[in-house]
Amino acid sequence: MSSHHFVKEDQEPALIIASVTHQTFEKIKPLLEWSPRIIVHYATLDSILNWGIKFDGVICTAALKSSFEKKLAKYEPLEWFIYSTSFLQETIAEVMTRNIAAVQIMDAQEDYPLAELERLKIHSFTLLTDSVRWSLIKSKKWRKWLPANSLIHVYVAGKTETISTAKADSLSIEKETIFWIGEPY
Repeated sequence: MSSHHFVKEDQEPALIIASVTHQTFEKIKPLLEWSPRIIVHYATLDSILNWGIKFDGVICTAALKSSFEKKLAKYEPLEWFIYSTSFLQETIAEVMTRNIAAVQIMDAQEDYPLAELERLKIHSFTLLTDSVRWSLIKSKKWRKWLPANSLIHVYVAGKTETISTAKADSLSIEKETIFWIGEPY
């Protein structure tokens, strides 16, 4: 896939593919134009290989690494993200040591622990489920023009509120703390 976006060296966002469904590839295709550093959970490898996309890293346990090294030898060089208990938190911690400022996670899980993710010190964070794009709003202010009958989810302090727009207009949300905006897509 050719790209019309230019990303400076070492400023690529990370796209962590934690799980996949039949919709996942269509959801991530637009993200591939940004040439992200693609890091895949070992359970998604068969799907990723079938899609034919280049990936840069694999998330697995130390016990599984040797079996995957043989299977993936022709895809080298690969980065290995080894975890022991929490693959997502440990992978994100490792990504942060590599000075990757923006992280996007693709995970089919709909009921995600957003409060856990907001504790991670990442500059830009997006979580993509099969139906909602969640963006962490660290500026405590968010504004966007929305068409009529749009739904927006706002997650703050452990609670989710859904806002519906009756007409096409600009929606502004301001909170006293960081919050998440969930946009159906």
